Amino acid sequence: MTWREIIMAPRHGLGSENIPRYQIRAPMPTGFEDAEQFLVLRYSGKLPMAGVRVRDVYHILWIEPNFGHLYDHG
Repeated sequence: MTWREIIMAPRHGLGSENIPRYQIRAPMPTGFEDAEQFLVLRYSGKLPMAGVRVRDVYHILWIEPNFGHLYDHG
């Protein structure tokens, strides 16, 4: 998929969503302390991986092993 297709897709499918920094429960990796939000993509059903997109590169910072572990899905 292209980045445009990912951004346009439903967030709980093959899409994405942005999560503000304050919602992340995990420690902040070195080099990403200034990030204000993180791009969340799904990797297995609704399980998310969160990271930062810099141009065409997606830096995966966290992979949530269990639903609700990384942030509150509300």
